[in-house]
Amino acid sequence: MKKHLATILFATVAAALCAADNVADKYPGYRLEFAEEFDNGTTPDPDRWEFETGMRRNHENQVYTTDNATISDGCLVIEARKERVKNPDYQRYSSDWNKKNQYGEYSSSSIILKDPYRYHYGVYEVRAKIPVGTGYWPAIWGCGDKYEWPYNGELDIMEYYGNAIHANLAWGSSTRWNAAWSSKAPKMSEFEGDFADNFHIWRTEWDHNSLRIYLDDRLINETDLDRTVNPNPGQSWYNVDGYNPYRDPDNKFGVWLNLALGGDNGGSLTDTPFPAQYLVDYVRVYVPESADAALRYRISKARTLLEEDGAGKYPAEATDALSTAITEAETHLGATDDAVIDPALDALQKAMDNYLKSMPNPCADGGTFRFRHVLSGCTLSSGWFEEKECVIITDNNAADYAQDFTFVEAPGVAKSKGMNMRTADGKYVYRDSWNLYVTDKTDKLAENNFLFKVECADGYLIIKNLGSGKYFGTDNNVAWSHVYSDKPGAGARSNYFELISTSGVSAIMADEAAQCRNAVYDLRGNRVATSLDEIKSRGNIYIVVHGNKTEKVIR
Repeated sequence: MKKHLATILFATVAAALCAADNVADKYPGYRLEFAEEFDNGTTPDPDRWEFETGMRRNHENQVYTTDNATISDGCLVIEARKERVKNPDYQRYSSDWNKKNQYGEYSSSSIILKDPYRYHYGVYEVRAKIPVGTGYWPAIWGCGDKYEWPYNGELDIMEYYGNAIHANLAWGSSTRWNAAWSSKAPKMSEFEGDFADNFHIWRTEWDHNSLRIYLDDRLINETDLDRTVNPNPGQSWYNVDGYNPYRDPDNKFGVWLNLALGGDNGGSLTDTPFPAQYLVDYVRVYVPESADAALRYRISKARTLLEEDGAGKYPAEATDALSTAITEAETHLGATDDAVIDPALDALQKAMDNYLKSMPNPCADGGTFRFRHVLSGCTLSSGWFEEKECVIITDNNAADYAQDFTFVEAPGVAKSKGMNMRTADGKYVYRDSWNLYVTDKTDKLAENNFLFKVECADGYLIIKNLGSGKYFGTDNNVAWSHVYSDKPGAGARSNYFELISTSGVSAIMADEAAQCRNAVYDLRGNRVATSLDEIKSRGNIYIVVHGNKTEKVIR
């Protein structure tokens, strides 16, 4: 969110949690310093919060008032309305966009935490429910209290606009009032369910090395703080060359909650439903208890990774390597010097990243697999849909849809580069633009649009097309949604798949007494013949029972 000429508070307020909500050990190494639960009164506490009023920035359409923010049922309620409201900043004959109009056609609220409730390093948590759609621009954000924007640093924990969730950091450039940005903006299709119907938790983890922004435990933006250094603006009025607003503990940040409308990024308000509500359940800040707090917390996260691998997804050598890295990191506990703590943090994070990448890829050497789309629970399928033979997600065992995919070497192409995906009925998957289709033609199997590679991400699988360089994923996480090959890959859970057993094949058993080939089954477990000689088709995969053995055959 571009905030012109604004030096903004970003902080949180100390308050007690109710006895039933014990979160003291949630973040090892940190203590709960502030909690705003919005449980008392009918309006934001004036000792903690102040209101913005008027038309403020980014050519937004709303007039901020003190009337649009209330407390109800344990939540802050910021309500946006379509109504004619007087602009308190109106100046007759002014040419400024925010002053020249006596009235605005929309109202909303924006509240800011007051001084002295400001913090720097730590863990920030906000649980909120936001309106989603064209015209809305809710945000959780703030800036440091040194210098002017952007040299003071800006942290956007959450912004919604343009059908995406934005997570940003901003700092100074060589031009006044122009920022350098670290920005991520996953589309709404990458999130599970109806986003606007549910509360979500936004979290930052901020230490000397990095600042991470999470949404419902999904990492959205990780920024190395070696990047966030102000250059010399070349103007005599400031000397900020080399100043890092995210590494100055005296540059305090605070929390700003607002629901903007329209403006530079929000979009048209023509069809936007009103009233609209932005609900905030709580704002909490955990601060370091010691200089090594970040390392203690990172160690706890690494141990959690090991504890969560109950299914044994990761190889023993990867588990041993991470265990060794944890032990090494523990030798630095008690350190107070960033020159000691920072390398230990980096080394442990690298070990955690390597561990998550180490999950064996069952598709690397070929074979036949069935994939479950993680967010929808549906099965990757191919078949005719909307007059196209394409790739979609369906219910498992959907009639007339091929759900078993075989990875086979493409002519003249090394398996390590990519393989063809052949369907259970002997056709091939290919990419056209962002679409995925199937064909029985085999003259282009060596081209990148016919080549696919399966990779590991966060304990799941992601499927990449070499032609696009992008990954399989959906725009809608429900059955009968099309699967496209234009998705970002790791981190976007709408791109994640896991293997499921092939229907029917597990039930095929060999007869130890038999001495000959006695049955042929397709990959759905249907018996189709008593011998391969009866199979007339070409390019299909069958399970053949031969005495006390079973084997997979392509015929």
